[in-house]
Amino acid sequence: MDKNQTIGIVLISVMLLIYLAFFNETPKPTQKPVTPQQQQKVENQTVKPIIETVKNNIDSNNVFAAANKGTAEDIILENTKVKLVFSTLGGKIKSAELKDYVTHDKKKLILFDEKSSAMALNLPLNSGNIDLYQAYFSPKKTANAITFTADLGANKAFTQTYTLNENYEISYSINSKGLEKDLKTTPTEFVWKANLQKTESYLVQERNKSTINFHSDADGYDFLTEASPDPQTETAESPVRWVSFQQQFFLASLIAKKETTLGMPVMKTSVPTDSVTVKNYELVAPLSTADVQAGKANYIFYLGPNKYDIIKKIDADGFDRNVGLGWGIFSWVNKFLIIPIFSFLGSFISNFGLLIFLLVLVVKTILLPLTYKSYVGMAKTRIMKPQADAIKAKYPEDTQKAQ
Repeated sequence: MDKNQTIGIVLISVMLLIYLAFFNETPKPTQKPVTPQQQQKVENQTVKPIIETVKNNIDSNNVFAAANKGTAEDIILENTKVKLVFSTLGGKIKSAELKDYVTHDKKKLILFDEKSSAMALNLPLNSGNIDLYQAYFSPKKTANAITFTADLGANKAFTQTYTLNENYEISYSINSKGLEKDLKTTPTEFVWKANLQKTESYLVQERNKSTINFHSDADGYDFLTEASPDPQTETAESPVRWVSFQQQFFLASLIAKKETTLGMPVMKTSVPTDSVTVKNYELVAPLSTADVQAGKANYIFYLGPNKYDIIKKIDADGFDRNVGLGWGIFSWVNKFLIIPIFSFLGSFISNFGLLIFLLVLVVKTILLPLTYKSYVGMAKTRIMKPQADAIKAKYPEDTQKAQ
């Protein structure tokens, strides 16, 4: 087998692996049907409050007393891709809907909401830690941004700003003003728990392809074990640039911009016992309180599809690793050959069967010069074989003369 033939076989094998991994609808393990009672029970569940370990000390005895009372109001920020609902209670994201996608049963694809997700932002005050997501904020909305401000009086304030771009990225910045004497130097703690809900037909497969991915500047890309039924816990050994809650085809990610990090977070996953929740995720990330004071606490939420053409544009090292492209040469072939061709054809064709057929046809056409040379070499060998066999038969004992 010559070099050209080997390359051709390797590339064709890559296409078959991609097909089997992503598009082949093989029978999945049988799942128990979800009864209406089970479905209603899960829909009525909420994530337990994450602030159990941090007492909410927002009262008349500290600087945030002015933010202890207010009215919780919902505010919507949206573009053509995503619809976000915020609350003035906490100035946080309550829910995220992906407009271009639906669930397997044709319902709106809600990536997370108040029933399946909860966050805390624990600020270290001298008077005791408080969860800022329990404080009330005053909103100011523009076309694509919302600023939430807690006016604390005496020239003191705390602000959170969200800016939605034209895609699935939401810039998020937090900043304190005049609180230097009220804050400790210990980290501000961002906590996020999510019980991500099923979006696909086959829960077992969806669980096996869902996990937490993360990336640090020092150690690069890493992830928690996907298919294990056991609880997984990982504490980063160096400051982390981004963390993603991956759910087979979608991501809910927090990314630190280049001037800061997410500290060395603790990340956990576990497999629930119900039949509608994919996995339970937990992130505890220590943010720099000094960055909060200096206005350098700048982050990005990415809430969208785990699609290579989209996530490769995110300004975060290694973020495209959320899409598993294989190892070694397979990664390069997928990245620079298979995905570009597939994306181009997919812009015209929606039928996956036809799409795969055309993809194979295009790749075979590209490889035609290599395979042609291989076929010519094999044809010459077949033509010469009878003469070679005759010579070997004539000089069976004299290999040198036969050659």
